[in-house]
Amino acid sequence: MSWREWWDRVLVGNAEEAIYQNRLERERSVTRDILDLAYAERNQVVAALAKLFPSGTARTAIDGWDPAWHGCVYIDLPTGQVSWHYHEREAHWFEALPPYTKPWDGHDTPEKYRRLAALTSQTNTEKQTGNLEP
Repeated sequence: MSWREWWDRVLVGNAEEAIYQNRLERERSVTRDILDLAYAERNQVVAALAKLFPSGTARTAIDGWDPAWHGCVYIDLPTGQVSWHYHEREAHWFEALPPYTKPWDGHDTPEKYRRLAALTSQTNTEKQTGNLEP
């Protein structure tokens, strides 16, 4: 292979790598945008739920997490404590809530959603028996 052929291969290889890296970065950016929208939607629902039950916010540091995600809203459901971390750009949804002073009860994500599902089941049962206003 001549030096010219070698150089052309290096240039083409570098160009292909640059194109690939550019496309990868664009895809990451789109993924971040989609996740940001999903978190924004979720946080609006969590904020509404927090208005219906005793709740509050606290800073909860987790090793390895970006400090921008240390904000946490805790909600005391009749079925148990639930909590969601939120990014600081979403803090405005929770700014009217008081500080949460109870300790985290150790629930994990599956337990959180079991408690939420149990609340839904409990509410449906109460509606069927007439013990809950619609």
